[in-house]
Amino acid sequence: MSVGSQLAAIERLTRVAAKAERRRALQLVRPTDPGPLLDCVPRWSANLRRPEHLTPLADAFERAVRGERVRVAFSVPVRFGKTSLLQHAIPWLLRKDPTRSILYLSYAHGFARKQTARALTIAHRAGVGLGGSRRKDEWQTLAGGQVKAAGIGGQITGEGFTDIIIDDPHKNRAEAESRLIREGVLEALDNDVFTREDPRGTSIYLVHARWHVNDAIGVYSRAEHGRFDYTNLPALDRSGKSLAPWLWSEAFLKEKELSVGPYVWASLYQGQPQPRGGALFVDVSLVIELRKGGPLREAIGFDLAHTAKTRSDHHAAVHMRRHMDQKPGVYDVPEAIAMRGTLGDRRRSRDGEVVDRGFIQAIVPMIRRNPAAALVMYAWEREEGVIRSFEAQLSAALGQRVRIHILDIEGRDKWIRSSEGYAPAWNDGRVLIPSPKSRDGWQNGFVAQHVAFSGLHGEENDLVDAGTAAFDFLVRIGSGGGKPRTTGEGSEADRMSRYV
Repeated sequence: MSVGSQLAAIERLTRVAAKAERRRALQLVRPTDPGPLLDCVPRWSANLRRPEHLTPLADAFERAVRGERVRVAFSVPVRFGKTSLLQHAIPWLLRKDPTRSILYLSYAHGFARKQTARALTIAHRAGVGLGGSRRKDEWQTLAGGQVKAAGIGGQITGEGFTDIIIDDPHKNRAEAESRLIREGVLEALDNDVFTREDPRGTSIYLVHARWHVNDAIGVYSRAEHGRFDYTNLPALDRSGKSLAPWLWSEAFLKEKELSVGPYVWASLYQGQPQPRGGALFVDVSLVIELRKGGPLREAIGFDLAHTAKTRSDHHAAVHMRRHMDQKPGVYDVPEAIAMRGTLGDRRRSRDGEVVDRGFIQAIVPMIRRNPAAALVMYAWEREEGVIRSFEAQLSAALGQRVRIHILDIEGRDKWIRSSEGYAPAWNDGRVLIPSPKSRDGWQNGFVAQHVAFSGLHGEENDLVDAGTAAFDFLVRIGSGGGKPRTTGEGSEADRMSRYV
């Protein structure tokens, strides 16, 4: 073949390739129907099952692409696949209309960025025509559509969004129980998010597990706001059937109900946060970080299981500090531990190998980090034997003899004890809790127990009891200095000196 013929052939092939590329690009920018959203989930992610239990949420997206201006709020229990469906909804919307502009909003930019990055991966598999920027937190389509991630209170730029997906606007229990932080979330939604509407019309999808009667869903689904149609998808329906039995069986969920307690179960799993009404502890006072320096008095309050041999009972320890230069008294809680198990290590009978670390080993690091803290608990005098056993095991673990100071119950039940000083200081904003640095921080369980506390038998209140003991000790001892953590040989005088 001559050189001229070769050049002509190359030119023809180039034209054919360019024409094919133009056809492909045109196809990618045109709206295409991928089928129902629920069907696309297993098609685009082979490891996932069709999430039929989330049909009402999927229907909201279907209505939006048909031109309806959707305002919906959905309560979905934790670990039931809501975020996975939202990740797939993004490329599904862009297949339907590649010009859509989508904002994915959550409690923090990092969490939102993780979800839009996952949606970008799914978009590749779904055949969305991608172009322009492809950052994990902001990416575009060839047709001019965009996806952007943002955190509550963060900077949101852009002319407007056709779809605003709000997934988990509340970070955790501790922040949801803080009126100040809750109101900050709502203010950010009102001022920074709901004002980002697109001239073509904007649909908003508010999706999260419930935390509080005044969380985002609680506020925006009320009739006086007139904004959102609310749907609650409880983990167990009235007949006891699981929302998604292929994910979590009825037996598992009933066991979960017992383990998390009625307050957490009602909100996070059933979507029905209980109004506390006459509850003793109300909104928590969270701070970014605890104050450093200044004169302090410290105590570690304990609450032990009724029997040291029962692995199903709970033990708790609360480290509390009193800032002596603050009037009236200001207290903070740097750390708290609650665990189910034995008091000491559980060992195998034959070789002595430790099977489970007991409560003693869990609290040793806390005590060593805070050598000036007095050790204190509420107890009856008849519990002297349990207390001496606790002291002996703790002394052995620390390598020094310790004394547990005892606050006499004096016939007052735990409700009365907590209501006399601890709860009023908490409600007055004088008991400060550090904001959790992660979603599973100890603060969440600590706050949940306090706000759900009713003083009834059978509920989990070990952290409340331990916190009350630490608080009352710091109040009673005042600024006179604590008793040394040493113990005598068990004389009557020494035994009685532990009572304060």
